[in-house]
Amino acid sequence: MRMIVDPAALPIPPDFKFRFQVEGERAGGFAADPGQAVLVYGSGRDVNRPLMIAFGSRDDVALIGTHGHAGTRIKIGNGTVTALYHDGMWKPGAGRSQKRIGETLIHWDSADVHSLTIGGLPDGRKIGIRGARSLGVSLGQLVRIADHLAP
Repeated sequence: MRMIVDPAALPIPPDFKFRFQVEGERAGGFAADPGQAVLVYGSGRDVNRPLMIAFGSRDDVALIGTHGHAGTRIKIGNGTVTALYHDGMWKPGAGRSQKRIGETLIHWDSADVHSLTIGGLPDGRKIGIRGARSLGVSLGQLVRIADHLAP
């Protein structure tokens, strides 16, 4: 397995340590992308909400948990790259902005987890970064990581 980037070189919050890299559809970053790779960083405070950085192999994929939600466009880096910020993600059950996907009821949960997705990269890839605010992953931290990765 080849490393996409040096996991130690990224501006990750201090409580997080690189745990592993997962490749292929089972990586859980982008839906239906067998060419993706995901870096997973764990916090000693909560193993159930890792910081993840997904590298999609193409630009037409959605970060799992954000598909069909508008998000907010923000400029990153020197202002030439646009990222899509999602203040939350789809979760099972009833709640705000709920809808049905087949037999499953989902709702938009903005209590803690948020993400940035960067598309339109020159090499045709997409990058997604997701973390929990309660564990120190602020919007500013998502942007710092994105600035490091985006051209």
